[in-house]
Amino acid sequence: MKLTYFGHSAFQIETNGTTLLFDPFITGNPHTEGVVTADQLRPDVILLTHAHGDHWGDTLSIARRTNALLIANFEITQYARSTGTATSTP
Repeated sequence: MKLTYFGHSAFQIETNGTTLLFDPFITGNPHTEGVVTADQLRPDVILLTHAHGDHWGDTLSIARRTNALLIANFEITQYARSTGTATSTP
């Protein structure tokens, strides 16, 4: 397992061939400048604790680009679905 802390709320866990990205506040985060860009991240799963901007960050752009599964509360997943970013499962 590899844990990468990007700063503030953003971190990533790589384990058993799966990449989990938590609260992807990358763009505009002074802690990530020169370290990583949102375009460099390729998660399988994005886990979002809540929708404050400093946690929400690059969620939609990363999810669209990578087709990552978004795990969050109901309102967030419904919003993502309405933007065409996420799909719901039965």
